[in-house]
Amino acid sequence: MVPAVRPPYRPHLEELLLRDARTHGLLPQGARVLVAVSGGPDSVALLFALHSLRDELGIILAVGHFDHRLRGEESAADSRHVSALSGTLSLPLL
Repeated sequence: MVPAVRPPYRPHLEELLLRDARTHGLLPQGARVLVAVSGGPDSVALLFALHSLRDELGIILAVGHFDHRLRGEESAADSRHVSALSGTLSLPLL
């Protein structure tokens, strides 16, 4: 299931990722890819872009997140956000 709200990334990010992955052999078909997601806009945009490309690239995605608990409630909020995203995208959270 794709979220109703589109993430705030550049429209051609997916094209750039696809081009570079193929050109440099970065994501071979069948690769298991752990996407490190902090909860910030950059890692969330990468997660959404890779999720959109997963079938075309033939990759298996999982979400990685580690709460260092250095920022109190803010860190906990990031963890909840990442957990919700992984659930929305039906991806395992490690």
